[in-house]
Amino acid sequence: MDCQTVRDLSIAFLEGELSTGQTDQVAEHLEMCERCAARLAQLDEQSPDLSALPPSLDPRLDQPGFWDRMEAAVAAEAAEDPPHVSSCRASSGR
Repeated sequence: MDCQTVRDLSIAFLEGELSTGQTDQVAEHLEMCERCAARLAQLDEQSPDLSALPPSLDPRLDQPGFWDRMEAAVAAEAAEDPPHVSSCRASSGR
């Protein structure tokens, strides 16, 4: 397993969410790679502090009608031709 994959799996590794095979591969990599082991140790130390923080929600999400406006905007955007399709049609003579 390479360093990037270990970085990508670090949180899942710490939270015990990996399969046995993935856990073994990450652990094996950590035994050989001081850099990844140090990064994981730092994440592990910070984890209790981060999990103690309350979730930070954007207050606009609770405004009346917000989700209705979002759904309408998404539906309107989906109904339009993407800009690149319209310009392709114009340049091809369609």
